[in-house]
Amino acid sequence: MKRLLPKLKVFRARYPETASAVLLLLKDERIATRRRFTRALPDTSTHVIRGTLLDLLKNGLITRSIDNEYSLAVTPAYAAKLTPLKMGKTEEYILLLLDQNR
Repeated sequence: MKRLLPKLKVFRARYPETASAVLLLLKDERIATRRRFTRALPDTSTHVIRGTLLDLLKNGLITRSIDNEYSLAVTPAYAAKLTPLKMGKTEEYILLLLDQNR
């Protein structure tokens, strides 16, 4: 999956709309805390924001400092090109097989 998904310019996210909003916010502001995301996205629950941040950390798109501040782990231009995609286990397994068999 490490080779195929970046070629397709997609990443897996449980909440695609929130993930794209978080990436846009981090693109504008270099560093933000979870409270900043909660204030910037008032219609989104904290559960969704936490899940989105965990997904972005797992995908390696953002990093978290000791002070619990989040920043982009990739260049802002690369992050702007990526599209969040909600995938289930079946879609993820198909992409895994495609990646293994090329």
